[in-house]
Amino acid sequence: MHRSKLRTIQLVSLCPSIHVKTYGLNNVLFPLLEDLKVLERDGIKFSKDGMLPLMVGRLVPIGCPAWHVLLLLLDVVEYCTSPEVTPALSMFLSDLINDFLTSYFAVFPDVSMKPKFHYLIHYPQMLLQFGPLINT
Repeated sequence: MHRSKLRTIQLVSLCPSIHVKTYGLNNVLFPLLEDLKVLERDGIKFSKDGMLPLMVGRLVPIGCPAWHVLLLLLDVVEYCTSPEVTPALSMFLSDLINDFLTSYFAVFPDVSMKPKFHYLIHYPQMLLQFGPLINT
């Protein structure tokens, strides 16, 4: 009997289950692992943030408000860590942060505002003033 490791389960969730049933776990998983190794060798990194929606997104019920909040947070992180900052990006990020915080407190009304959420409000202006986080 084949025992999956956590990384195996995550990778298999990238593949349609019909392919695993039709072709077998080894025929689907190992080529996928090899492809990922080649991509990483060529400089493409797989972060857990970027891969999470691909790995588990289809398992989340449609319209799940907590999932929507998580996706907004991932977008906020992506734009906060952008290598280039423009006034347009700063304005967009400000709106995105507002959407995230509004959604977060609507979905989790019993949670108090943490200081890091307050600091987040200031990120767009600070990014314009000091430049991308990669420069710090």
